[in-house]
Formats: sequence, structure tokens, C-alpha cells
Amino acid sequence: MKSGPKAIANTRSTRNSNQEFTLTPHGLRRVNTMPKFEYESQTENSSAFFERRRLRRVRMIVELTLNLISSDRTVSHREARCLVDCARKAILEIFPTFGDRYERIVQPHFDRVLQQRWPDEELSFSDPRELVN
Repeated sequence: MKSGPKAIANTRSTRNSNQEFTLTPHGLRRVNTMPKFEYESQTENSSAFFERRRLRRVRMIVELTLNLISSDRTVSHREARCLVDCARKAILEIFPTFGDRYERIVQPHFDRVLQQRWPDEELSFSDPRELVN
């Protein structure tokens, strides 16, 4: 049976093939020998992580706006339209390429809630210059 630093390093490196150990004056030191393509997959994983985070933020903006419009009885139709416009702007700041998906997926939800809450009002959206406090 082998013994010594080289044998210990060999047995430890078999647990994780991406690591090697070298002997230094202070003991064994782990050296990462991860191939380049594995670094790239970590970049893809982190970009997927940020993509999911941005989608969660978009979902949260939509849900909060829908809940506020549908449940707060003090919100006027004009304020609700401005809330929808602000939500759209915030979503497009997070996802600049989300415009088409917003029109197809999110906008119908807002239209439905506005129509249910104010059936007599038309579904025209506010002028960009119009401000609501």
C-alpha cells in the first residue's frame, strides 16, 4: 500500500477529477484543473440564472399590478391605466426584447381585469405625457 503526500493526493483527486493537489512547504494545496468548456457551462448556468431572475421580476410586476387594480377599490380607471403603463415600462426595462410577448401574453390579462372592474370604460391607454400621482 502506498503512503505519503503523493498517494494522498492521488486518492483525493479521484473523488473529483477536476482537482489536483500539489505538495507545498505548508502541506497539500488544491489546484483546480477545470477544462475551459466547463467554465463556459458555468457562464451559461449563470446567464440562465439571471434569465430566470428577470422572468421572476416580470411575473412579480404583473401579479402586483393585477392584484392592485382588481382589489384596491380606491384606484380610479385613469390610475389603473397609468399603473398598467408603468408596469409595461418596467417590464421593458428589465427585458427590452419582451415587447412582442408583452402584447400577446401580458396585455390581455390587464385588459381583462380593467374590463371586469370598469365595464363602461373603453380600453384606451393613457397618454405618455399624462401623469398620475
